[in-house]
Amino acid sequence: RYYLRANHLVRAKENIVQALDLLPEDAQAYYMMAVMLEQANHPEEAVKIAKKSELLDYGTNPKRDRLLAQAYEKLGDLQKARQYYEKLASYLPNQPETVAKSGEIAAASGDVRTAQTAFQAALEQDPNLFQVLTLRVHQALVDERTDIALPLIREGLKQKPGDAQLLHDLASAHYLDFI
Repeated sequence: RYYLRANHLVRAKENIVQALDLLPEDAQAYYMMAVMLEQANHPEEAVKIAKKSELLDYGTNPKRDRLLAQAYEKLGDLQKARQYYEKLASYLPNQPETVAKSGEIAAASGDVRTAQTAFQAALEQDPNLFQVLTLRVHQALVDERTDIALPLIREGLKQKPGDAQLLHDLASAHYLDFI
């Protein structure tokens, strides 16, 4: 299976390179090349190629912007990742995962106010979204409200069994109940 998949990727890359030779101004072909590079865990190269696609295509492209956000995040450039996640959230406001992700990046960048605003917006859209759920768990534990935290932890463990942070939170909640 691995050989078959690798063979398909090589052929796909060859086809994209041929398309770029024939149509060097094809933004979609650059985007497809960037996707392949991102999937092959080459985020730096993926960014370069995706930026070419962005220069050629003046319209919004949520898939390309998500790819750029994720690649910049992998590269540790949180400022650029945040720009793309916020851009995504602005034209995909009804996707709580995107809104929550922009909040995560804002929090990692130290912008707590923006993170709280994004998490609140995501919470209003989907209170059971995993990122929002874990935020609610942490707030309940800070407030020492195990009656709120424990059901949220159980719900989170249904979504992601074995999640290390939730298991830690579960232990913390039981400790708070014990003391």
